[in-house]
Amino acid sequence: MEKYDQITSPDDKGKAEFIRRSDNKSARVKITWFKASPDGDGMVAVSRVKAIRLSGLHWA
Repeated sequence: MEKYDQITSPDDKGKAEFIRRSDNKSARVKITWFKASPDGDGMVAVSRVKAIRLSGLHWA
């Protein structure tokens, strides 16, 4: 399961900058797509559908 870190606060549209830990690439994503990781370390996708959508985003 991919883990992410939020690096900016959300804007008025509810999007924030997140970093994907596996490769340290970032993208702007809606914060509602994430939930706290079960182990308390970082964020994970809120569902499998969101995980698939996150994998299709342009991470730069």
